[in-house]
Amino acid sequence: MKVALHTRILGSRAWLLSVVSFGIALRLAHLWALRSTPWFDHLVIDPEYYDAWAQRIATGAWIGSEPFYMDPLYPYALGLLYRVCGRDLMLARLFNVACSAAACLCVARLGRRIGGPAVGGIAALGLALYRPDIFATGELDKTSLSMLLATSFLALACGRSVASRFGTGVTLALTALTRAYFLVFAPVVALAYLLDPIVRRGCIGRMTRSVGYAALFASGF
Repeated sequence: MKVALHTRILGSRAWLLSVVSFGIALRLAHLWALRSTPWFDHLVIDPEYYDAWAQRIATGAWIGSEPFYMDPLYPYALGLLYRVCGRDLMLARLFNVACSAAACLCVARLGRRIGGPAVGGIAALGLALYRPDIFATGELDKTSLSMLLATSFLALACGRSVASRFGTGVTLALTALTRAYFLVFAPVVALAYLLDPIVRRGCIGRMTRSVGYAALFASGF
């Protein structure tokens, strides 16, 4: 059966590379434009809080003295960046761009698994052009990292391998450390793995394997 030319193009690696490159270019252009405004160095509300928290982490205050007021993974990643490279607001934003570019790849993989290669290519283009995501790369904020982890979690959740089960648990846990409400997905995914053989084949005999998959997910989580 012949595959239409546009389907082959949208599902090709060249298309995906072009889409991700274009998405990176848009985000870099946004950062370049932001540099000439007071908002590049003047951080307010959440970005100001994350920046101050990351600076404390970079100086060695890894644990702190109080319960976390906000989700902790992003300031810890930012603090590690500050520790290695020094406090550089452009570098921090370039980290967001890298997360956003990786999220495009995860969206492409997710779309490919759900609807085929062409769907994956179109989905990646959608995220590359998504203006709120472009805007988020210019903020010292958890959004870009959270998008990467959430799309990684969803892409792995659609996988069928043993490694994908464990990876689904790991990425869901990391996503919950950027947005705590993702914790509600943990019992849902575990139950989905348990019921998968019954839903797919009406077969209870494979429940032993599904229990193993659920346990792998739980251990990763």
